[in-house]
Amino acid sequence: MVNVSLVMHSLDFDDQKQVLELSGELHQEWDDPALSFGTSGGLLISSVGLA
Repeated sequence: MVNVSLVMHSLDFDDQKQVLELSGELHQEWDDPALSFGTSGGLLISSVGLA
């Protein structure tokens, strides 16, 4: 299982409706049963900032 989500903080456009700037975070969550960390199982979460 892999879940990916995008959280946008701001999105700016110019007069021609083209994207000038995007800021936010990209989150990825996946479950790998081969990995086990105590009681949390193999659930791993990573996050990347976008600017």
